[in-house]
Formats: sequence, C-alpha cells, structure tokens
Amino acid sequence: EVQAAGTSGGAAGGGGGGGGSNVSIAKPTEKIESFRISPATVKEHIALGSSKTTGLTIENTGETALSFNLNVATINDILFLSDSSFSLEPGEVKTVELNIIGKKLGSYFGQVTIKSGDIERPVDVIVEVESENVLFDAKIDIPSAYKEVEAGGELKAQITLLNVGPPRKVDVTTTYIIKDRKGNVVYESSNTFAVENQTSFVKSFRIPKELQPGDYLVIVELRYDKSFAVSSELFKVVPKGGLAAKAFAGSKLAIALLIAILAGLIFLFIYLIAPKKPVINKSK
Repeated sequence: EVQAAGTSGGAAGGGGGGGGSNVSIAKPTEKIESFRISPATVKEHIALGSSKTTGLTIENTGETALSFNLNVATINDILFLSDSSFSLEPGEVKTVELNIIGKKLGSYFGQVTIKSGDIERPVDVIVEVESENVLFDAKIDIPSAYKEVEAGGELKAQITLLNVGPPRKVDVTTTYIIKDRKGNVVYESSNTFAVENQTSFVKSFRIPKELQPGDYLVIVELRYDKSFAVSSELFKVVPKGGLAAKAFAGSKLAIALLIAILAGLIFLFIYLIAPKKPVINKSK
C-alpha cells in the first residue's frame, strides 16, 4: 500500500510551486513463526524383545498456524512415530508418541527431525537395548571437562561395572565403541578381566584425527555368559583449535572482570583517602 502525504507550495502535479511530496510504504506486518520441543534429547533403556512408548511434545509458540513434518533418521527400524505430519494453531500443543522396539542388543544413536516451513530442529534419540536377564550392570560417565574434544585428542570416561547377580569373581568382556550420528562405528576395542562385586576405572579413548566435527556416542558393552548390559554417553568433536579459542575467550572475560574489579577497588581507595572539603554552614 502506498500512501501519499500532503504537498507544499503547489499541486503535486504542477510545474511551478517548487513543492515536493512525501511517500511512505506501508508493509504488512509479518507474523512470527516459532515452536517449542520437549524434551531436547530422548534416551531410553529397554530389554531385548520388549517395547516402550515415550512422548515428544511440540507447542506452536508463534502467531500463525504451522504445518509440521517429522522424520526419523538412522534408527527408523526400531523407532516409529504415531504421527509424522499435522498442523497446530498458535498456542496449540501436540504430543507425538515414539514407539521403540528392542530388536537388537546394543546402543543406537538417531534423530527425530521436526520441520515447519523454513524452521528445522533435530531431537537426538539414544536407545539402549539389554538382555532380559542382566547379571552385571554397566555405567559410563563423561566428566564435563571432556564433553568436548578435538579430533586426535583424548576422551576420558568413568566406567563402572556392577555385579547384580551372585557375588563371585567372574571374567567379563567389555567392548568400547564410538558411533557417529549415522550409526557408523569409528572406534572399537575390547578387553576381558575379573570382577567380583564392583569395579570402577577411567578409560581413555584416542579420538581418530579424521573425525569431522559433530555429535558422537561413546558406548560400553558388558558381556558375561548370556547377560548383556550397555551404557552410552554423548560427546562432541569440535574443530581443531576450537577448545583453545574457547579457553582464550574465557580467559579474556576473566581478565576483563579482574580489571573491572581492580578499577573499582582503586576508585574506592582514592575516595576513602581523599581529603574531604569542610562543610560550611551559611547563616543569614
């Protein structure tokens, strides 16, 4: 819509008034498109041959109706959606059921991609499938300092193995695996040792130099007799030099804060030792 403001000094179309015209363009207001997903990551632990259902909640937080398309990547043979396309009005909420089937032993890393128009958001999904009867439990934890690692660097994880069966020393086999988002195995090793009740240790992984930046899944599998236990954790491979740049940025912020604190202390010190002007009471 074009709106012409008034003219001055003559008609807008006249040739002799020396006037001008102000023209403003009124653009239609664009409505905001946005949505919220909960949870941000799905992680489920199930027994082989069983099934489990969990929910993924999507809320239209924008100002206009949205049409959604959902897609499962990598693990579409064990994860099925109750709805893959639907629409939501502003403020409307929908919970999509994620139906998981424990078809194969192991830990599996995939995604559910939620797309509406030009907005696309992924939700990471981790499915851990164990044997029905578990005689040992396994747990892997990555300290926060090692959640991000450069390719060629070292990943450290705390491994805990717990005997939940009869208390006796037996030989167990542990397998360590790293998978990328597409399910490809990029690292694998194994060892066998005796465990009686519980053992805990730090395991170091040398990250292959050729790995591309992104999210990866580190897995520990424990086998004893017919028992199979599994545990996994996400970590991120960052570009070469990324950790140094992050540390440098953090140190710059710390230095800036220190300078600000010192400047404040100096100002306070000067204020306290500076001679004060006497107060003169003027009487009429």
